[in-house]
Amino acid sequence: MVVDSGASFHLTPKREYFSSYTAGDYGYVKMGNDGSCWIIGIEEVCLLTSTGCKMILKEVCHVPDI
Repeated sequence: MVVDSGASFHLTPKREYFSSYTAGDYGYVKMGNDGSCWIIGIEEVCLLTSTGCKMILKEVCHVPDI
């Protein structure tokens, strides 16, 4: 997993990464290849860094097709 701290928003295709989750229709994200993928859920992802710190990302988009 790569966390881009300068990203406009965070997304992941992995449902199992979410510590809390709200399914729904949240529109779509446009990709660099002019394609688009639907956002089917949103909420928090809690990551454990290699140094043992917890990083909580809020409003992460669940985009299974990326």
